[in-house]
Amino acid sequence: MMYAEKEAVKLIGQLLVSANTYTYEICTGNEKILVQVINATDNNILKLNEQIKIAKKLPRKSRSKNPEVFKEQNKAREIAERKLSKLKQDLDSAKERCNTLKTQLSSAQALSNQKMVSPFLDGSPVDPVCVLLNNYRCMTSGKYFADSDESKWLITPSIVADDLMLAIDYQPFGDSDNKKCWRDAVNNFKAAMAPLGDLRPLVELAIAYLSADSRVRQFPHNLSIDQVFDGFPDSAEKAKSSIKERMQLRGAKARSYTQLSAGYEPISHVDTVLESAKSSIQHSQGSNLFLSAPMGGVFNAGVNGTIYNSGSKTDGVLLPAVLAALDAGLYVTIVLHRVTLTHDMYNRTKQYLDPINQKFAKSVWHYKERTFIGLARVLVVCVNSLNRPEVREFLTKSGVVIFDEFTQVIDNLSMLDNSEKGNTAEVREGQKQALTIFDLICLPFSHPTTTTIVIDADLDDKTVQIITGCTGAPNKAQIFNITHPERQLPSAQRSKQAIFHRDIKAKGQMLQHIAGLAEKRKSAKESGVDKARFFIATDNKNLTVSISDFLVSMGLTVCLINADTIKAENEPLGGYKLVSGEISAAQFDVVVYSPTITSGCSWTDSTYQQGVLIACDTIKSGDMKQMGFRFRHTKQIDVFAAPYLLSDSIGSDLATSIPTDLVTEAQYGDGYVTMKRHRNELGTYTTKNQRSCLYHQFDAEGWGCSTIDHSALPKSDNEHGILQLDVSARINAIADSPILTGEAVQGLIDKRHQITLSEAYMITRHHTAVNIAVSYSPKVIAACLSVKIERMISALRHQMLSPIPTEIRQLADFVMTSLHNENWFAELSQGKGITIDTGQIFQLLLKMFDNPAALNGLYALGFFESYRWLYPKGTFYVVDVAKVKYDRHNLLNNVTARLGATHRAYSLCDGSVFVVNTKPERISVQIIRKILAQCGVSSEVSRDELSIDGCISCLITIAKRQKVMTLIDAAISDGLVIGITLKCWPSPDHGFELSMGSNSEITITGTPEVLKQLVTEEALTKSVGLVAILDEKLGHQNTIPHLYMGNSDPLPQSDTENTDKKHKKQSFILELTNENTVTPMHFLAVLRLLMPLLLSCPRIVDSMLEHLELDVKTFSINLQNLHHRLG
Repeated sequence: MMYAEKEAVKLIGQLLVSANTYTYEICTGNEKILVQVINATDNNILKLNEQIKIAKKLPRKSRSKNPEVFKEQNKAREIAERKLSKLKQDLDSAKERCNTLKTQLSSAQALSNQKMVSPFLDGSPVDPVCVLLNNYRCMTSGKYFADSDESKWLITPSIVADDLMLAIDYQPFGDSDNKKCWRDAVNNFKAAMAPLGDLRPLVELAIAYLSADSRVRQFPHNLSIDQVFDGFPDSAEKAKSSIKERMQLRGAKARSYTQLSAGYEPISHVDTVLESAKSSIQHSQGSNLFLSAPMGGVFNAGVNGTIYNSGSKTDGVLLPAVLAALDAGLYVTIVLHRVTLTHDMYNRTKQYLDPINQKFAKSVWHYKERTFIGLARVLVVCVNSLNRPEVREFLTKSGVVIFDEFTQVIDNLSMLDNSEKGNTAEVREGQKQALTIFDLICLPFSHPTTTTIVIDADLDDKTVQIITGCTGAPNKAQIFNITHPERQLPSAQRSKQAIFHRDIKAKGQMLQHIAGLAEKRKSAKESGVDKARFFIATDNKNLTVSISDFLVSMGLTVCLINADTIKAENEPLGGYKLVSGEISAAQFDVVVYSPTITSGCSWTDSTYQQGVLIACDTIKSGDMKQMGFRFRHTKQIDVFAAPYLLSDSIGSDLATSIPTDLVTEAQYGDGYVTMKRHRNELGTYTTKNQRSCLYHQFDAEGWGCSTIDHSALPKSDNEHGILQLDVSARINAIADSPILTGEAVQGLIDKRHQITLSEAYMITRHHTAVNIAVSYSPKVIAACLSVKIERMISALRHQMLSPIPTEIRQLADFVMTSLHNENWFAELSQGKGITIDTGQIFQLLLKMFDNPAALNGLYALGFFESYRWLYPKGTFYVVDVAKVKYDRHNLLNNVTARLGATHRAYSLCDGSVFVVNTKPERISVQIIRKILAQCGVSSEVSRDELSIDGCISCLITIAKRQKVMTLIDAAISDGLVIGITLKCWPSPDHGFELSMGSNSEITITGTPEVLKQLVTEEALTKSVGLVAILDEKLGHQNTIPHLYMGNSDPLPQSDTENTDKKHKKQSFILELTNENTVTPMHFLAVLRLLMPLLLSCPRIVDSMLEHLELDVKTFSINLQNLHHRLG
C-alpha cells in the first residue's frame, strides 16, 4: 500500500473508534438515567431499613395505675406503631419501585444492544453515525441479507464509504461530551486527510482494505475468497495481493502441521520405501526411514486420464518389513499410540505371517501377554509401556523398530507429562517417565545398525528435524513423501468433497442437515435399497449422546461409540463390538462416534459414503481430520461448528517447565523439551483455529473444499419443525444413576466389558463422586462432568490453593487487591459476588506495563502469545521484531513517536514491541479476564462493569475437597500402607481423629458436627457400602466413641463424665452392609468412600486444609535380617 492509503486506513480506524464511543453513549443514555434512579432507590431502601430497625424498639405498654400517665404512655406507643407501619409501607413501595426500574433497565439494555446492532428499530430519524458503525460491522463480518425474492446482497465498501461521508458531514446538536468528542474527531479526520488527495476514492479504498483485512480471518472455513474481496475495487490490486499473500501464509502454516513440505522428492508408491527398508535390514545400514502418505492411501484415483495407486502403508510397508527382518534373523518392535490398536496390529501381523511361516506367526508377542523372551521375535507394544523392564530389554536388542502414527506416539507422552497440574511429586514422576520413554524412542534412531521405520499420515518437517537432530543422525534419514494426485485438479473436480457450513445459526443448519440425511436413509430402507447410511463424528462425548437420542427419535438404528459405550459389550448400541470387529457397520443406519475412542479404527462398508463432522474446538484439527477417514468409502463430509459452547479457554492452564535436573539426567532431555514445545504450539494453534486449519488440511489430502453460507435463510427454514437437542442428556443420565456400593462397583469393573451402558454410567457416577467431585451430590457430580467446569476446578486447585503462591496467582492477587481488596478470594469462597468498575482497570494496567518485572512476568506466562485480546487496531497489539524499526539513539522513543500521541510502546524481551492505545479506555478488560481465567475464575463484562458471580463458591469448595484428597493420596502413595491416622483438631469444640488399619479396625473420635456428616442422609451412608449407626444416646452420653468394622471387637470406652458438654465426643459405629462378603474392602478403599461424606461440610474442609495431620504406617522388610533367616 502507498503512504496515502496507509494513512487513510489508520485515520479511518481512529474515526471508527470515536464512532463506537458515540454510538454507545447514544444507545445507552436511558440506561444511565435508570441506573442513577435505581442507585438512589437502593440508598433509600437502606435508610428505611435502618429507620425500621430503630422504630422497632417500641415503648412498652404502660403499667401505671395513674390514668393520665397510662393514657400518655399508650398514646406514645400508638404513635410509634403508626410510624413503624408507615415506614414498612414506604419500604414495600420502594422495593416494588426498584424492581420495576430494574425490569425497565433490563428492557432498555436489550433494546440498546439491538440498536447497537441495528439502528433502524424505531421510527425516529436514524443517526448517521450509528448507521455507519452498524453497516461497517455487517460489512467486515460478511453478513448477508435477503430480499423478498430471496436474493442475497452484501454491504460493500462503497455503501460504507457513502455512510462515512454522510457521518462526517453530520453535526449533532448539543453540548454533551460524546457529541463534542465526535465533532472534534471529525475535524481532526478532515484536517489529516486533506493533504492526501481526493477524499471519496481514498475513503472507499481504505474501507475496502479494512473489510478484506477483517474478513480474511474467516477464510476459508466461513467465507470464500470471492466473499473476502466482495466489493474490492479493481484499482486496489496491490493491496489485494498483500492480503492474498497473508492468506497463503496462513494456509501454508496449517498444511505444514500435518504435511511434509514440497522440498522432499515425492514418490508415487510405497514399494520405493519397502525396497529401501529391505536394503537397510539386509545390510545392517541402520537407516531411519520416514514415510508420509495421504490418510487411507491413494486407490484408483484418476487424474488427466492416468490412474494412480499408492499402496497401503501397513500392508505395503510395515508387514513386509517385519517379514524381511525375521528372514534376516532380527528382532522387531512395533510401537503404537493406543492399547486398542495393539490388539488389532497383533492379530494382523499373525494373520500376515501365518500362511508364510507358522513359526514366525507364533513368535509374535503382545506386550500384555506372558511369554518367554527367547521365543518372541516380534513385539507389539503401546508407547506408554516402553519402560517396562522386559519391553525395554526387547527394544534394545531389536534390529528393526517400527513406529506407526509417529506423531500420535509422541503426543501420547502428554498423558504422562501433566506439567499443567503444577509442581507436585505426582507430576514430577510423570515427567520423569515421559523423559525415559522419549529416550527409548530415540534409541533406535541413533543406533548404528538398527533400521527405524516411521509411518505417519500427519508427519511434519519440524518433528522430523527435531528427532533426527537430537539423535545426531540427520544423515541416516530417508524421507519419502506421497502426495495425493487429485491435488493437481481444481477443488470442484475432486472425487471427494468437504463442505464447510458457515457458523451462523449453527444449530439450525446442523439439525436440518442431519434430519435430511435421516429422511434419505429411511426412504432407502422403505424402498428396499441398501444405501444412504451415514456417520456423525464430534469431539465432545456429551454431544454424541444428544445426537444419538435425536436420531433414535427419528426411527433410525444408531451405533453410539464413546468412552461410555466402549466399556459395554452387552449394550445393544454396539459400540464395543463394532470397534472390536465382532459386528459390521452394515447392521446400523448411523454410526455416531467421538475421536479418541475410534482412533486407528477403519471400516470398509461402501454404503457409508456421507458423513458429518461437528467441530467443538477441543482437539487439534489433525485429529478432527482423522475422524472423517474412519470409513474408507466416504465421498462427502459436511463440517459444522458446534451448536453450543462446549469448550472454554479457561481450561488452558499455564504449563510449568520441566525441572532442569530431570532434563539433564535424561539422555535426550533437550530433544524432549524442544519436541514438547513444538507439539504444544502445533496443538494450541490448530485447536484454536480448528475449522480453518481443517479446511486447508482436507485440501492437502486431495479433497475438494467449499463453503456454504446459511446466514440469509429465513429463521423458519433453519429451525421450524426440527427437534431440539438435549445437550445435558449424558450428564443427567450419569448424575441420576443409582448409587452403588464400592463393592458393587468393583464387581462391575471385574466383569470388564460384560456390562450395559446404564452400568457404565453407574461406574462413571461412582468414580466421579469419589475421585473428582469428592461428593455424592448429583448436582456436584453433574457439574464435574462438564469439561469446562472440570478445568475451572483444576485451575482453582493448582493456582489459588497452592501452598506456595504461583506466579499467576500473585498476578491475580495484585490485580484484585488493587481493584477490590485483599480478601477478594475469601469473599468469593463465601458466595459473595464482586463487581468492578472497568474505568479503574486501564490505569492499573498502565502501572503494570510500566513495571519491567510485571511485564516480563506476563511475557513468561505467555500472555503476549494470545491473539484473543491482541488486535492490530485495538487497544493492545504486538509489533513483531522483524517489523520494528529502530533509531540509533533510543529505539523505544522512536517507536512511540511514530505510533502517535495516544500510544505507548513497551519493549519485550524477545525484541518485539507491545503497543497500548491509551485513548479507548472502555475496552481494556480482556487481559484482566485472562489473568482471572488462568486461576479458574470466570468473569463477565456488562457495560461498564466487570463482575464475578458468587456462585463460583461451589467450585472453590470442590477444589478444596480435591486438595484435601490430594494431600491424603500423596501421603499413601509411597510403600505398602498398613495403617493411617487422620487428625484434625483446630479447636476443642470442632475436630476429629480417624484411624484405619489392615486389621479391619476403624476408630473415629470426633465432635457431633463432624460425625453427623456421616449419617445425615441415609442414601449417602448406604452409597459407600457401609451403614452408619449412631448410638441412641447421641448428644447425651459421655463416653469416648468407638467404631468397629465387620466382626472386630469394639474399643474400650473411657469415662469422661467431667468433660464439658460442649466438648463431648460422640460414639460412632460402622458395619458392613453385606454380611456374606468373603473378601472385605481394603481399608484405604473404605477411606476413599468415607471422605466425600466427611468433607460435605465446608467448615471441615477448611479445617483439614489448615490443620490436617497425617500419620501413615508402611510395611518394610529388613533385607539383611531376611537374608540371614533364609540362610
